[in-house]
Amino acid sequence: SQIRSVKPEEIAAFTRFLNSLPELQTDNEIGPLLPINPDSNLLFEVISNGVLLCKIINILHADKIKKFYLQPKTLFQKSENHNFSLKAAIELGCTVVNIGAEDLIEQKPYLVLGIVWQLVKKLLLRNLNVSNHSELLALAKADEDLNTFNNLTAEIKLLRWINYHLKNANYPKEVKNFAEDLKDCEIYTVLMNELAPEHCNLQFLQCPDHYQKAQHILDCASKIGCSVFLTPNDLCNSNEKLHLAFVANLFDAHSGIQKPNDEELKRLEESNNHLLAKLRETEMRLSQMEATNEGVIKKLQEESQEKERLALEHHQLSQQLMQEQQNQQILYAQQLQQQQQQFEIYRQAETNNVPAPPLPPRLNRTSTNYIPDGSMQLNYPPNYNQFDPYNNNNNYNQFDPYNSNNNQFDPYYNNYYNSAYPAPTSTYPNTYYPPTSQRPGGLTVMEAAARYKKKPGFFEKTGHSIDSLVKKI
Repeated sequence: SQIRSVKPEEIAAFTRFLNSLPELQTDNEIGPLLPINPDSNLLFEVISNGVLLCKIINILHADKIKKFYLQPKTLFQKSENHNFSLKAAIELGCTVVNIGAEDLIEQKPYLVLGIVWQLVKKLLLRNLNVSNHSELLALAKADEDLNTFNNLTAEIKLLRWINYHLKNANYPKEVKNFAEDLKDCEIYTVLMNELAPEHCNLQFLQCPDHYQKAQHILDCASKIGCSVFLTPNDLCNSNEKLHLAFVANLFDAHSGIQKPNDEELKRLEESNNHLLAKLRETEMRLSQMEATNEGVIKKLQEESQEKERLALEHHQLSQQLMQEQQNQQILYAQQLQQQQQQFEIYRQAETNNVPAPPLPPRLNRTSTNYIPDGSMQLNYPPNYNQFDPYNNNNNYNQFDPYNSNNNQFDPYYNNYYNSAYPAPTSTYPNTYYPPTSQRPGGLTVMEAAARYKKKPGFFEKTGHSIDSLVKKI
């Protein structure tokens, strides 16, 4: 990651580390520039043309950058070198954010040091694997297979390595980080005594001066072949990067763990193969489960689509039915209005004692599923709305002329006489005005009732002709 603040001790340490690399010391282009002064900013100047970064990346991965300018003169050539190196760094797993070729050419310290530290770290940890150090398997836990152990971060492996030696030395503490836990150099003293007891003196544990202990640790590290690029002050500070770099370099030089023999390696390989077989079996089962799940998901999706289709179809039918009901209700309201108008004409004619047109036929009311034209029967729900004139046969509203026994628009209800119109007779069930030839006594019931000031029912219930009734009157 980017480093927003530049620490001089980091610049010096990284410079000394690069000076110590044999691959750079023997390089035709970089070799003559070494050693770079660690107490200056000369490292940024050397990096500015892009050659050093390309060389470092090729050390990490042979021929990663096959072509670049070895002696760039122009700004374009330098930019090309940096573009090559940044692209390759990303492919190697480095985090390159907001770092461009122009930043490196302009020697911006915090950006340059950010990419340099990532490459230095990869160089320090490049051998931290089972292939180069089979003794690392001794650090694996009982429930860890080879794949699980290899996937651990370098920091975790190095912490386990330190704690492995501390446990062998019966040291009561445990290291959990590369900063505060190491800066007093006490743990380094115990670790170095485990790695090289012939060089390290445990009496330094009693030394109150941390600087002296750090100097003793660095002297011991040099004696066992470890490249020393830190200073005593670096070990006495809580700089995580520098402590990590020192521990990684120390492990690579002298791990202090006995490598497993052929028999142990064979046993580990068999155990790993068994675990790999189980892993493959588990992956196969997971694959089968995924295939089954895909089938189930597909079926559920199909069912969901079918439900949506049916719901849409039901909605469309409901809308269609509702529209038909509304049309029927409108038709009924129109017919009712016409009937009321005809009844009004009849009343006016009767009041004026003039011949009146026949009353309109009674609308068919045979069930609660009333449709004015009788073309179809619908199942109205209970308490439908004001356009349901026959809801439950007892909820009168303005569109129900036949709902009560005494409504002015109900001359035919239950054959009961209405104040406005008489009930129909068996002879004339559908009209009040039969032809004149069929009128008894030449008078209709209504005419006789009006003349003799009797109710029309008086003439209907006797069963006699109007003439005979008139004589009695």
